[in-house]
Amino acid sequence: MNYGVDETRLEGWQRLCDDALKAISVNIVDLVEATRNGQIPHHFPSKGALSVYIYTTGRWFPLKKAKANRFLSALLIEVWG
Repeated sequence: MNYGVDETRLEGWQRLCDDALKAISVNIVDLVEATRNGQIPHHFPSKGALSVYIYTTGRWFPLKKAKANRFLSALLIEVWG
């Protein structure tokens, strides 16, 4: 992935952050709660493990709210797929 050659350009940093967030497997509900409480959320070893956790615990974050936030939208995964 090319992030550009000018490290002062915001677009390159945004692509880098988006890619880094996509590599993280955390439950968004847990992330929001942990942030509010000054804690670190549990990181799952894979998107599949996170999917099972979401399905079995019912800890779903509202899709519309997640899509409205660039950072949270980068954490969305396909639970059913």
